[in-house]
This record gives sequence, structure tokens and C-alpha cells, in this order.
Amino acid sequence: MNRKRQVFFNFPLGNKRAVSPLISSILLIAFAVALGVLVMSWGQSTTAFEAVNCDKASLGVVEVDKPMVCLKENLIIATLENEGDIGLSGMRLAILGESGVDNVDADIFIGIGDISEVKADYDTGVGKIKRIKFIPKIYVFESEKLCAKRGVAVTEFSVC
Repeated sequence: MNRKRQVFFNFPLGNKRAVSPLISSILLIAFAVALGVLVMSWGQSTTAFEAVNCDKASLGVVEVDKPMVCLKENLIIATLENEGDIGLSGMRLAILGESGVDNVDADIFIGIGDISEVKADYDTGVGKIKRIKFIPKIYVFESEKLCAKRGVAVTEFSVC
């Protein structure tokens, strides 16, 4: 009996019907490495973008003989200047008192190079205020981010 071999596919490597396990393993590893490189480069660019934006934020308290921060009952009034290269979308005040701590958010936009007056109510339960840290907020990817390292602390206050 003379049987003819039936060929279903015409591969350039001959009449083999499947890819060898060694070649398929190499292709799978190459695909996994390429996918890993793609994900890692995307993650690094995202992290670098966020860091650059916080590096551009800078805040200063306006001083005329002394810092222009005053207290009035349960209200803090401060004159602040945006010294950075990015607009500030808000402010967090970290208030350290004799008997506690209070964190207050102030919704105020301060443009690049602008000077603005910030007013914020605080909890008088913290006692006599010892220190106030003004922490700028910026927008990154349409969400607010605090730039704690770019904040400025004040320990001298006057009465309004």
C-alpha cells in the first residue's frame, strides 16, 4: 500500500504542523519582556511628571518688617506669595497649638507670581498657636496634590 502524505499547511520550515516547544518558549519570553519594558517606561514617565510639578511649586509669606500673618478670634489671615512656576489651586494650613493640632483647607487660587490674602477658620480648641505651616496644593492629572516639602512655616503672629 502506498499512502500519500496529506499536507494541511505549507510552512516555510518544511511540512511541520506545529511550532516546536523551544521556539514557542522563546517567543513567549520575548513578548513578556517587551510588555514589561513598556509598562516600566510608562510608570517612570508618570512618576517623573508628578515630581516635576511639585518641584515647580513654591510658596512664601510676604514680610514687611515681620511676617504678615495675624490672628483674629478663630480666624487666621495671611498674605502669601506664589514664588513658583506653577499656579497653586489651594492651601492647607497645619496649625500646631499648645493643646492640639488642626488641619484646615483653604480654597484659593494663587497664580504664578501673585500675592493673595488667605483667610481660614480654625478650631480654637488647639489652644494658643505656636506654629502654622502653609502647604501649597497643585493640580496633577486633574486631581489635587499636596506639596508638603514646598510649604512654609511661620512662628511669629500679630493680632489683627
